[in-house]
Amino acid sequence: MGNIILGAGHYLPAKVLTNQFFVDKNPFYEWTPQGYDLENPVETTDEWIQQMMGIKERRCAAPGEEVHHMAKNALTMALENAKLTPNDLEAVIVATVTQENPRQFPSVACQVQEMIGANNVGYAFDVGAACAGYTTAMAIADALMGKYQLGPVAVVGVERLSKMVDYKDKNSPLFGDGAGAVILQREEDPHRGIMWAKGKSNPHEGRKDWIYRDDQGKLRMPCGNQVLKEATRELTEICREGLSTLRTPSGGKWDDEGLLDMGIFHQANIRILEGVQKRLRLKDQQVFRNIDRYGNMSSASAAVALSEAYEQGKIKEGSRVIMACIGSGMVTSAVAFVA
Repeated sequence: MGNIILGAGHYLPAKVLTNQFFVDKNPFYEWTPQGYDLENPVETTDEWIQQMMGIKERRCAAPGEEVHHMAKNALTMALENAKLTPNDLEAVIVATVTQENPRQFPSVACQVQEMIGANNVGYAFDVGAACAGYTTAMAIADALMGKYQLGPVAVVGVERLSKMVDYKDKNSPLFGDGAGAVILQREEDPHRGIMWAKGKSNPHEGRKDWIYRDDQGKLRMPCGNQVLKEATRELTEICREGLSTLRTPSGGKWDDEGLLDMGIFHQANIRILEGVQKRLRLKDQQVFRNIDRYGNMSSASAAVALSEAYEQGKIKEGSRVIMACIGSGMVTSAVAFVA
């Protein structure tokens, strides 16, 4: 018995920020542990952003459009696609690090539960694992469902990074806003559902300071080159472990050529996606990308990518899928499932 994705949904704010928005804000500066390096301003261009980040545009939430609004919209779509009502849900888990409530509680999950009118929820809580939040939340949901026979369970990833971005920072073109959601349900077929999950946390040797929120509430990434190398290596390693472990009903390994149908990796940077794809020897049709349209949405990136992959028919019943994300900490997590 496994836990399958019964329905998926996503929501993107209407406002689009093209690369020209950032070109018009030149110059930018590199953030260091001592603050901005004001002696070496950086001039950016549309071509540079596309080449180095792989992004053409990203979304920006409207004034007053908070994370719980975006999460509610994505979850509503997922419920509709699952043909369920809010009262069917037994748990709501939200991955986010952009909680708008200055008191930090109640959780976004509780706010969303109230907004959709879900009256039978037993567990409602947030997961704060930054860019690795969504796959972490899916693994937690799978464990709860297996241990306590819960279901259906909503898993949402939502971020409003635009509120944390400092538009003087040279990394600011990376980030966008959005939300994605899935509904997990128990399935009698032992060959379908979440088959494997894995996490790794490594804050040592200064890694916890590579990506953080500063005292003014701004997102900082002073060690971009280290993050890029670490992300490429860790995502590759965790996927290799999963793909070499998993077997098809006939005994084939998931890392055999052609057996993996879709890899959904954190949409952090095009160079990371290309590096992971190359190291795993995957073809273009095996790797989902939407970073060019949305940028890095932290925990929402994998959630939106998963929903769009279903919507575009790239994931069908029986598809073998691996998802892997890495974020501030540095924390890596992955899940693999048969749709």
